[in-house]
Amino acid sequence: SGYLTYFAKEDTKVGAKSLVYALDTTGNIYNNIKDQSNKIEGDLFSQEKKESLLSIMDEYSYGYSDETFYTVNDFKESINLKIIESIADEDGGAKFFKGMSAYYAFQPGIVLYEQDGLEEVTINTFTYDDVYGINYSKC
Repeated sequence: SGYLTYFAKEDTKVGAKSLVYALDTTGNIYNNIKDQSNKIEGDLFSQEKKESLLSIMDEYSYGYSDETFYTVNDFKESINLKIIESIADEDGGAKFFKGMSAYYAFQPGIVLYEQDGLEEVTINTFTYDDVYGINYSKC
């Protein structure tokens, strides 16, 4: 049990060995980030990582409107994940922080965090009903 941090968004394609999520068993991820940032001499982020963060901010700012306020959570998630990824890279990637474990895709595919009962459907077994979503529901 613990707190999940998703690095791959749902319905996105990932390659084999891509970081998908991390499990924090301590609940202290933000304290760990603070501690980690204190250990790094100089800038916490390389110029490339700063530009990546600014790009996310620019994208959100440019597309913002009162009608799309609901996207603020996606924006917050994107920034948080980029920060965690950046700091984790400084420490060798897979280890991340004390009490945090990384989980990678074992093969390429599309990330789904919910089951829908179609996990075993293949190109040879799908039906008309599967294609058009007839009687479809998430489990």
